[in-house]
Amino acid sequence: MIFWLGNMGVYLSVPLMLVTVLIFCDITPKTFALGFPGFVAEVTARPLAAVAAVVHPIAKFIAPARPHRSPNRCRRRSSKPCCE
Repeated sequence: MIFWLGNMGVYLSVPLMLVTVLIFCDITPKTFALGFPGFVAEVTARPLAAVAAVVHPIAKFIAPARPHRSPNRCRRRSSKPCCE
């Protein structure tokens, strides 16, 4: 589109791609999954499980070993409010 329309093609291709991606990559798959949830689950379960099996070791390596605690979190248990 940029080749045919020159600089004006840039201004036309961005909204056109936005609408195309929104319709075909966001709205249509969600609508299809709402209409046929069992079929979509059967088709996507194994590929998603394979991706999770590959990504899980990487995520364990990158993620912290223990959860981050907020500095304002109260460590004692009492009936008094924390951080007065």
